[in-house]
Amino acid sequence: MAHVIQSAKTYNKVLGILLVLTVLTVIASQIHVSQAAHTFIALAIASAKAYFVASIFMNLKHSGPVNVGIFAVALFFLVLLYVISITDIFTRVAEVPVL
Repeated sequence: MAHVIQSAKTYNKVLGILLVLTVLTVIASQIHVSQAAHTFIALAIASAKAYFVASIFMNLKHSGPVNVGIFAVALFFLVLLYVISITDIFTRVAEVPVL
């Protein structure tokens, strides 16, 4: 597959979107909601930013299914690593000192 060359207009649009999402991240950090809501909002904004970076700058939007599949497998194992780590942290038993 031939390499698709993005125009400067596309990169400027993505720059604008990423800057707006960064401002939204700062605004979201200032609102007073629960920790779970903060986490959800931050992850949603970060996921949107990651989509634009992966699709435009990594050219996954115009890439073949093999490259997209490799990226998806890597993303799956990253999520699996997070889930296992979180499970480990929440299932630990606090040691009580003997003395």
